[in-house]
Amino acid sequence: MRHVPAGRDGEAPEPLTRRGDRPRILVTRSTVDDPRRDVMMSRVVEAAAHADLDVVLVRPDRWVLGRALPDNVTTTDWLPFPTVLPHVSGLVHHGGAGTLLTTLAAGVPQLVVPGAGDRTAHARLIAERGAGLAVPLDQLSADTLGALVGEPRLRSAAAEVAAEIAAMPAPAAVADDLVAVAS
Repeated sequence: MRHVPAGRDGEAPEPLTRRGDRPRILVTRSTVDDPRRDVMMSRVVEAAAHADLDVVLVRPDRWVLGRALPDNVTTTDWLPFPTVLPHVSGLVHHGGAGTLLTTLAAGVPQLVVPGAGDRTAHARLIAERGAGLAVPLDQLSADTLGALVGEPRLRSAAAEVAAEIAAMPAPAAVADDLVAVAS
C-alpha cells in the first residue's frame, strides 16, 4: 500500500517552493515535544558553517533560535513537506517513520541520525537501500552534508524508491481487502 504523506496544509515560504542557487537541505526533528536541547540541530548548524549549501531548520528548539546562525542557515516553522520536498537536495532527520516515508515518497536523499527505538533500524535500512546515509551524531560534519547532496547514487536510489512507492495501490484501493482480512 502506498504511503500517503500526512503533511500539514498551508502555504510554504516562496523561496522553498523552488530550487535555490545552491543545494538546500531541510533539517527536522521529532514532533514529540521534548524540553531538552535538540543536539542534532545544533550539530547540523556547526557543520553547515563549513559547507557550501543552504540549510533550513524546521521548528528549531529555543537553544538553536537563541544563538547566532551562519549566513547559510535559516529557520522556519511547520512546512507542508509534500510541497517543499521536491525543491530540496536532501533532508536530515531523527529517523521517525512519518518523516522517513514522506521523504522516500518524494524521492529525496536523507541523512538519518540513529536514535532510540526503531530509529536506529530506520537509519540502517535507508543506508542499506542506498537512499540515504545513516550517520551517528558525533560523525555528522560538513563532509557528510556534502555527501548527502553530492552523491548521485543517493539521489538515484531515492528516486527508485519513490517510483516503487508510487506504483503501490492507494489506501482507498485496498481498504475493503483490509477490512475483510480483519474480519
